Amino acid sequence: PRFIDNKNRPAIAQTFLDKTSNKMLTIAVNHLKSKGSDCNDINDPDTGDGQGNCNITRTSAAEALADWLANDPTQTGSHNALIIGDLNAYAQEDPITALKSAGYVNLIEQSVGNQAAYSFVFDGASGYLDHALANTELTPQVKAVGEWHINADEPRALDYNTEFKSAGQIAGFYAADAYRSSDHDPLLVQVFVAGDLDSDGDADSADAGLFRQQLGKCAGASGFNVEADYDHSGCVTMGDYRIWYAYYKAYSVAGNAN
Repeated sequence: PRFIDNKNRPAIAQTFLDKTSNKMLTIAVNHLKSKGSDCNDINDPDTGDGQGNCNITRTSAAEALADWLANDPTQTGSHNALIIGDLNAYAQEDPITALKSAGYVNLIEQSVGNQAAYSFVFDGASGYLDHALANTELTPQVKAVGEWHINADEPRALDYNTEFKSAGQIAGFYAADAYRSSDHDPLLVQVFVAGDLDSDGDADSADAGLFRQQLGKCAGASGFNVEADYDHSGCVTMGDYRIWYAYYKAYSVAGNAN
């Protein structure tokens, strides 16, 4: 198999419905094989190219993941997909290149930049192994991306591990806050604009035109867009229009729409 479960941790995909925008999003959570131990048993050694142990294993898994998501694994009809997790590969390594070749956009690279971004510190060197990659449909609907630096910069003594700590240190170092809750920093991704029926990241006059086309259509009709059925009645009605118009107006008042 291309995705080896006893090397990579099995991928998990779940589709969510955003109740405000009425849009679905499939999120795939991953933790690909680390560089810390070898894959010599499957003829995937460290080749000395800087990508460490098991690069082929991670790259093959990334390719399989993209193919799996392209076939709607949750069977929900969701077109928006987001790959997240510790991929154990830096931004210019083969697994990330494979996902980009499959149409995914590296959101950290796009929004933060590879030189500035980091989510992990090892032996004094920083970089990012933790990724958020959006497919073609989702990318225009991404509104903000960032890293929350609560872990990587903090000393290891503050983490949750208790080895080599006295009872006094375990009690004294603890704080009821977010810091050093892991050794990696989390990523923040904001998606979707309510009222955005053409999925271009705004609620504007083009969406008004699309809503007029949807008015009166019911599930099963040609061209029916379930996102316009805000009250989930199965048909797009004037009740849905009132909901949509409130979103459009709020977006316009904020100085966004045309």
